[in-house]
Amino acid sequence: MTAPVQERSTSGAKAGRYRYVIAGLTMLYHFTFGLSIFVVAPLTPLIMEDYGINRSTASLLIGLVLLLQAAIAIPGGMLGSKLPLKWVIAAGWLTVSVTIFSFAAPNFAALLALRIVYGIASSLVFPNVGPLVMQWFPVRQIPLVNALNSALISLGMATSTFAAGPLAEAIGWRATLSLFGVTTLAGAGAWMVLGRTRTPDAETGQAGRAPQAKGGSFTASLGLLKSKPVLLMATGNAAAFAQYGALTSWLPTYYHEEFGMSVSKAAAMMGILPLVGVASLLSAGVLSTRVRQRRPFLLVSGVLSGFAGFGAVILGNSALALPVLVLVGFSGWFYQPILFAMPMELPGVTSKNVSVIFGLFMLVGGIVGFLSPLLVGASADFTGSYLWGFGALAIISWGLALAAWKLPETGR
Repeated sequence: MTAPVQERSTSGAKAGRYRYVIAGLTMLYHFTFGLSIFVVAPLTPLIMEDYGINRSTASLLIGLVLLLQAAIAIPGGMLGSKLPLKWVIAAGWLTVSVTIFSFAAPNFAALLALRIVYGIASSLVFPNVGPLVMQWFPVRQIPLVNALNSALISLGMATSTFAAGPLAEAIGWRATLSLFGVTTLAGAGAWMVLGRTRTPDAETGQAGRAPQAKGGSFTASLGLLKSKPVLLMATGNAAAFAQYGALTSWLPTYYHEEFGMSVSKAAAMMGILPLVGVASLLSAGVLSTRVRQRRPFLLVSGVLSGFAGFGAVILGNSALALPVLVLVGFSGWFYQPILFAMPMELPGVTSKNVSVIFGLFMLVGGIVGFLSPLLVGASADFTGSYLWGFGALAIISWGLALAAWKLPETGR
């Protein structure tokens, strides 16, 4: 086996073939991350009962993770542009597997600490997947790769959501969290053995991308962060994610408390969202190879999201529950591979500074990801109803459509 070397130049047919290995590794990371990010949602009633905590406190298990993940996202992206990319990703991926120790958490503070480390470590990986993909794939294939990666997050979420309830009944909720952490550790080992990066000249040559102006400096990256298109993309993504994050965090508990569903059934209902997301992402990736315009994908998701969010809350115990949950899953994921391809199509963006743009997306998304579950949990504690928080976030989610309306078209 040849030892992987940072910024290796791999040329010709060998590089063309090896990009499928890289794609497989990035999909593996996204799958293992998806297994753990929202797995606490269907287990929240059990965690609240075990530790004697209220809804606001329990919401920190997801919300605070997303907030701290966001706070480190831009520095994490900058590290990837200054240090060996392979080992920045390796360090983050390995540390993400810290949730393997959930079985030993004696109290809520210990469990929260593990989740915080998990979230912060992911900030070393996510912003740097973009540069890695740019190094190995031509522009026309990037939306499809993004779709596959996002689909694997969604598939991981669906898998853990459906499995969490039965596993918790069989081995306990602590051991369930640890079990999903084992998969992350195995994935980190695979990356350290098989992961490779490529030199900038290989990137612009093999990947079929025209040579770009040098834009990897801090000043160039900061200038891109302040551009109107980037800010609109970050805001639109945050608006949609605010609702999706709150729904995935609280729908199982809401259905359990409001409609008397069992923990397993409520979790299965919520599992529809990421499961539909897989099909939604794949369809977006395939369509993007034929429809070169980007804004329509965002507009469709943005318009549907608010209506679907209202329906999921109001109609959750009716015959229409399944259709509205399908719409929530579709609108929450359909736009994502397109949105994350758009920054790579902006003038002056290279693999050195696209990680910083992705860091901004994570920063803004993480802040609202922290606030939105907290808003729903706190408003339910204060008013005795989840409707106020869910309703406000459904309205906010239409911000994706508004941002899409104002965005310039980056496609062809």
